[in-house]
Amino acid sequence: MPARGLLVGLALLVGPHAARAACKTASELGALSESLRAGFSCARVRLTRGTTIPCTIPAPPVCAGAGVDAALALVTGEGPTANPPGSSARAQVRCQGALITASSRYARRRIGELGRGARSARGAGAFASVQSACHGVVPVVEQGVLVPSLGTPCSAAPTLPGGRIDGLRTARCARAALEGTLGAMTTPLPPNVVVVMTDDQNVASAALMTRVQRFRGLAVEFGNALVSDPVCAPSRATLLTGQYAHRHGVVSNYLAAPSFDASSTLATWLHDAGYVTALIGKYLNYEHLLAGVPPGWDEWQALSLDEGGDGYDDYGLDENGVRVRRGGSPREYSTDLLAARALAFVDDNASRPFFLLFTPYAPHIPAIPARRHAGSFAFLPPWRPANWHEPDVSTKPTWVQFVKAIWKPASTVADDAVRIAQVESLQAVDEAFGRLEDELERAGLLDNTVLVFTSDHGYHWGEHWWNSKFTQYEESLRVPLIVGYPVLAPQGGVRDEMVANIDLAPTLAALAGVTPPPDRDGLDLSPLLTGPGPSRDDLLIGDIGAIIVSPWSGVREGRFKYVAVTAGAIHEELYDLDADPLELDNLAFSPAHAAELQRLRDRLAELQP
Repeated sequence: MPARGLLVGLALLVGPHAARAACKTASELGALSESLRAGFSCARVRLTRGTTIPCTIPAPPVCAGAGVDAALALVTGEGPTANPPGSSARAQVRCQGALITASSRYARRRIGELGRGARSARGAGAFASVQSACHGVVPVVEQGVLVPSLGTPCSAAPTLPGGRIDGLRTARCARAALEGTLGAMTTPLPPNVVVVMTDDQNVASAALMTRVQRFRGLAVEFGNALVSDPVCAPSRATLLTGQYAHRHGVVSNYLAAPSFDASSTLATWLHDAGYVTALIGKYLNYEHLLAGVPPGWDEWQALSLDEGGDGYDDYGLDENGVRVRRGGSPREYSTDLLAARALAFVDDNASRPFFLLFTPYAPHIPAIPARRHAGSFAFLPPWRPANWHEPDVSTKPTWVQFVKAIWKPASTVADDAVRIAQVESLQAVDEAFGRLEDELERAGLLDNTVLVFTSDHGYHWGEHWWNSKFTQYEESLRVPLIVGYPVLAPQGGVRDEMVANIDLAPTLAALAGVTPPPDRDGLDLSPLLTGPGPSRDDLLIGDIGAIIVSPWSGVREGRFKYVAVTAGAIHEELYDLDADPLELDNLAFSPAHAAELQRLRDRLAELQP
């Protein structure tokens, strides 16, 4: 849908804290509403009867700036055109008319709500007519004008094969952009923040989650998202603080929760700014040793996983400081029970800005799926990329060579079964994510919610002979990261810039209008939600190791990765990820890469404590 005019650029002045005069008095809001009503009415008449039909649009109040023009340009695109008798463009005109009518209904109701500071857009359902009227329609040129068309920022709304309009994406984009424009003219609201973080999920498995994939098409996907330390507790503490593990002090899972200084986290920053906060799911390991609920959390429903149980059908739960035992029946399957409490939190706090960290246990082993999903992926073909059980590990660290040497055929069978179980366990998470998204939509909160889907770290499915986490390889470090914030980024998109889990806390704080303490290692990468932009140049990576995996540290850049291994015969690894994304060829022994090797050695020395 091609764009029209430059005035529509105002539609992106929709950040929740845009600094400009706003319409607040009853007379200003009334004048704004009337100007928009008349403008949309005029657009509808001209769509069917032509541009020569005279229309008088009352001047908007000064406080609206050019917002009325931006709103009208958004939903009229290239401009109105008459639909002559016998025209074959009836479906196209019907779609354009649905956009105009829905926008008019939404704006009239939403202006009053914003004037009262109401967070829920109760008229959001008006755009359901757009989804049905526009889906599958192929835009055509009628009297020199493309019909239907939208203006910036929805002018390039994704289409289906054959150039057909995607009704859902078109409706969502138009509504979110209009919400942002109205908010910029009246009362911008701080966004809700919802983070859904799985446990031990690699990038490949996200492709097998239906609702997550739908969300991926509507939001901003970061295709080069990493964690700095691929272990549960260190990574989760990094998410909350924006600091490297050596800074926040949680360098392993052992005694993580009681040793973590939780006095300054994303939860405390947002809580102090007026947000109501909730942790529902896994926190840090050894949560059961905490003396009470950590600072910053209003609602605390934390899994206690170090006192026995499988985490799915048998588990402990800290319910706001009261420890209980759960499981034993399908209705208390942990993902489902936690999802129900997350939905209740959203319902109970729809009138306030809220921060929800929803962290189900799946697909962590033993990866027990819900009964309704057991066996649903038994058909899945084995996972066999080129680095799965790579034949030549002569330049790999000693621990990789050891694992290859002791491997048995039965181990392959077991690992393939674990992979299927993990994917099946993720189906309940996928349903829970869909229910959260649907509830935000039903409550009229979706457009002004930062909704994040990610994992605490990746996981190996036999790549480099490994079947867990802890490692320096991409399978451990890379995570799915999808961020939806429709008011700011109604179009969504894909970003290739390198981002990391240390960046999430500063970025989410910035979107909420909160300034974190200055001693953070992460960067505010919120500008990347609206397009390509500056990002981090490199990332310090490392882990203290596991029973088999040797301790290691390194530097991950956009192209190269350097790793120093502290034990074994092979002490260094260097990979060109552009040429060798599966990390089969260790260049640390290549004379042609000696300068690159030394440069990254020096950079690691600068980054390490």
